[in-house]
Amino acid sequence: MVQPTRKQETQPKQPQQKEKIYKRTSKKMSPQQKEKIRQSLRRYNQANPRSSEWCQKISNGCKAYWDALGRKDETKIEDLI
Repeated sequence: MVQPTRKQETQPKQPQQKEKIYKRTSKKMSPQQKEKIRQSLRRYNQANPRSSEWCQKISNGCKAYWDALGRKDETKIEDLI
């Protein structure tokens, strides 16, 4: 076992607190970002087809998620589809 040096013993141990940076705070999105998402989803869905039942479940879940965030701007789920 390694013994701590005197310098290590005298330093107060305080956790480093970093401010959390959240990825999304509102629904506002640039038209370029919407188009990138739209094209990415189209390519993925063409490569991985799903049943209509699966698509409806995903759609309902996304709508519920976006409605839970509230309305800070005019972006709606229909704008992304």
